[in-house]
Amino acid sequence: MTARDTLDLTVSRTIRAPRQKVFDAFVKPELLKQWFGPRGFTVTDAVIDPRVDGRYRFSVRAKTGEVHTVGGVYREIAAPERLVFTWKWEGEQMGAMGESLVTVSLEERRGEQGVETEVRLLHSGFPAPEARDRHNEGWGSSLNHLMDVVDPRGTAATVNSVRRFAQHLRPDGAHGARREGRGVCL
Repeated sequence: MTARDTLDLTVSRTIRAPRQKVFDAFVKPELLKQWFGPRGFTVTDAVIDPRVDGRYRFSVRAKTGEVHTVGGVYREIAAPERLVFTWKWEGEQMGAMGESLVTVSLEERRGEQGVETEVRLLHSGFPAPEARDRHNEGWGSSLNHLMDVVDPRGTAATVNSVRRFAQHLRPDGAHGARREGRGVCL
C-alpha cells in the first residue's frame, strides 16, 4: 500500500491557552495522562522521550477494562509549534492497522478573549475508512479533554472545531474523486 492508497484525517480545535502550555500537554507524561483518550478511557501508563528519534508509548483503559497500547517514534520536534510522530497500535486487532503518521501544528494568536492556540492534527496513513473514522472519534474526544485541562473554562470555550476527511486517489482512480467533508462538533 502506498501513501496514495491511504486516508487522512484532520481535526482542529482552537483553545484559549498559550501555545507552550498546549505543546507541553503533548510531551509531558503527567499532563498527557490528564487528557489523552476518548471519553470513558483512562491513561494507565505513559512514557515519553520528546526528542527526534525518541520513543513514546502509552496505554489507555476503557470502561470495560480493555487496555489498548500505542507507541511510536518522534520524527520532528519544533517546540512549541510542531510535533511529528509515528503511530502504531500494539496487539493483534488494533496492530493490524499498521503504522501511520501524526503531525500536530500549533499556532498561537491573540483572540477576542486573549491568547489562544489553534491545534491542527493531521493523522495520515489509514488503510480504510473505518480505521480513520474510529480515530476521528478518539482524537475529537481527546482534544475536547485537552481543552478542559489547559483552559479552565473548558470545552465550551472552543472557538472552532473542524474535522476534515481526505481520501487519496490511487493512480487508477479506483476510489473516485477526492472526498472532503466538514462538520462542527463541540
